Amino acid sequence: MQQFARDLTSGVISEGSVNQTGYRPLGNKKIADAILVFQKNVELHPGSWNVYDSLGEAYVTNGDKKLAVKNYRKSAELNPKNENGSEALRKLGVD
Repeated sequence: MQQFARDLTSGVISEGSVNQTGYRPLGNKKIADAILVFQKNVELHPGSWNVYDSLGEAYVTNGDKKLAVKNYRKSAELNPKNENGSEALRKLGVD
């Protein structure tokens, strides 16, 4: 586990791999675990629109509209062409 933690922080494990890891518990209805993984990915890759988009999705699944909107907005700010984030905001009733 310590090696995994070192690999995460050193960049050996990619943003995409961490994101995939987060979708496993999300798909298995272990939403709190998925949120933790996605939060870590945001921490490691704060300039990536995709990690905020994934975290927003996890918050929607958890029923936390406020945090979902916050993360989808950040995703859209980082990548205005992110159609998924824009559509998610529309579905959440946000312009």
